[in-house]
Amino acid sequence: MPRAVSRKDFLRLGGVGLAGAALLGAADCGGSLSGNKVVKFLTSPEETSIQERAAVEIQVDRFEDQHPKYALEREVILADEASTVSNTNKEMQTALQSEDPPDVFTYDTGPGFGGVLAEAGLLRPMEDAYKNNGWDIYEWAKQRATYNGTLYGVPDQVEEIIVYYNKDLVPEVPQTVDELRQIANELRGRGIIPFAFGDQEQWPAGHMFSIGVSNVLGRGGLENVLYADGRWDTPEVVTTIDLMFRDF
Repeated sequence: MPRAVSRKDFLRLGGVGLAGAALLGAADCGGSLSGNKVVKFLTSPEETSIQERAAVEIQVDRFEDQHPKYALEREVILADEASTVSNTNKEMQTALQSEDPPDVFTYDTGPGFGGVLAEAGLLRPMEDAYKNNGWDIYEWAKQRATYNGTLYGVPDQVEEIIVYYNKDLVPEVPQTVDELRQIANELRGRGIIPFAFGDQEQWPAGHMFSIGVSNVLGRGGLENVLYADGRWDTPEVVTTIDLMFRDF
């Protein structure tokens, strides 16, 4: 279960912005011993690097300077409970449907994550918050947290896939995808596996596929598959599978 973390531990452990977006929960803020209203913030496992801790401290101090009437209380989803997509989904839905849900939480913005919570009526629309606070967020970013035409979240980061390479096998860094594909083919011809990633926890392959198919189909094409009469067994999807899991 999530555990409460004091403000001191919040700064020590860090963790703001661990997921794809901050989504507003359905509870009103409670009170603290100091008389300030408490904002309960549910997030993923704590970060450990000095840089991340410093960034969290800056954000917390800024929040408290701008909103002196509020106290920030953080809860952490423990690492072992967040090890799989299924566990994370169950944990978040249980927390939001409890008698003491968080006010704000970080979570992925995909239709299988934030979209499920929005469809279940567990989130508050945030158009008014954007308007009242003058939040200047890229339109393409806001679309990632928009479901059925309603905006529910504040995107706070972009996920990246980093490709590490062996300098003994790849003396020069490729500059294009075609160059990368050529190197992979040459290595494969020498009996060397060009790319590898672990999928023991079952979610990495899904992430890889979702990134590839999102780029190939685009948002409209993907929504057509998820919400309309689109199909997965199309040449474009097959191309994505071949690219992510066979060619590379």
